[in-house]
Amino acid sequence: MGRRTAAIGAALGAGLSLLAEVLLLCDYGSRAPWMLPHAVLLCILGAIGAGLIVLASRLFLQAPQSAAERGQFYLLSHFANTFLFEYRFQSRVLTFSDNLPQELGLGLHLEGADCSLRLCKLIHREDRHKLRAMAENPPAPKDEALQELRLLHSGGSYVWYECRVAATYDRHGRPMALLGRFENIDARKRREANLVARSTRDDLTGLLNRSAVTLRVEEWTQSPRAKEGGALFMLDLDNFKSINDSQGHATGDRALRLTARVLRDTFRESDILGRAGGDEFLVFMPGVSSPELASSRAERLCRTLSEQPFDSDNVFPFTCSVGISLFPQDGNSYAALFEAADAAMYQAKREGKNSYRLSSSLADSCI
Repeated sequence: MGRRTAAIGAALGAGLSLLAEVLLLCDYGSRAPWMLPHAVLLCILGAIGAGLIVLASRLFLQAPQSAAERGQFYLLSHFANTFLFEYRFQSRVLTFSDNLPQELGLGLHLEGADCSLRLCKLIHREDRHKLRAMAENPPAPKDEALQELRLLHSGGSYVWYECRVAATYDRHGRPMALLGRFENIDARKRREANLVARSTRDDLTGLLNRSAVTLRVEEWTQSPRAKEGGALFMLDLDNFKSINDSQGHATGDRALRLTARVLRDTFRESDILGRAGGDEFLVFMPGVSSPELASSRAERLCRTLSEQPFDSDNVFPFTCSVGISLFPQDGNSYAALFEAADAAMYQAKREGKNSYRLSSSLADSCI
């Protein structure tokens, strides 16, 4: 390209030089003494010609290339489940790649001065502060910021996106623009949530496992809500070993699933329900501080479970024994609460089953 441009420029320069000399000869009849030598004039006009050709090639050849690049830019963002954006600090103008409405499945018109406000309404209420923080504290030059947030899709559902942002600065170090992309990571987040659920849930009953109950109650004891008090229930099925041995493990599994359903129906949605292992279950009720209220809920649990149509022949009555401890009366940690509730539960078993007992400290205070 460079040699071709130089050759064309030289030819054009020679032609212009010859034309100029012919015109001057027509005026003066002979070469003027101030006229430049042919070689110098040829070089000057050749350089001018080459410059004109380069300028023309850029105007006519690179404009289609820019359009092609824009098309490639759109296709890349489309196939990668991403959309791109730019935010100008001085004008406060926010612009997006054209595939944003298609990606979200919404009939959006995100242009003009209200574009930022419309986007903000699409972001989940709990995640809006993340994008605001990146705008208020843009990343340093050659650095980037990363946040995960949820955007509204068609049908009213929220989908997880990864927002990756970089900033451009002027020569005085002032931020000029934020450049970034939103990438759909919803499938990855769902896989992560499933893994977390499988690690914290009991496969048979769907309740929390013992480790998850322990962690949640320990977190609660360290939170400001702990001042409201709480009650821990330890439940053990009566005669479960006999059911398993005589009727098989499938019947035993049915008994465990039925117990989990009764727990969900008896306690609040905000309560922490879990299976400790075997035929033992745990329930923690935040905000319950009185022995009377805890006793009332335990009595209801025992009655509801005994009324379940589990064994039509009533060979093995479907009942349970329950122990209760209270925070902070029985301790300020999960371990202390568990120990007190476990001891009370075994006391209920020794004294006839199908009943509940308060921890020894609570029983003494009620006398």
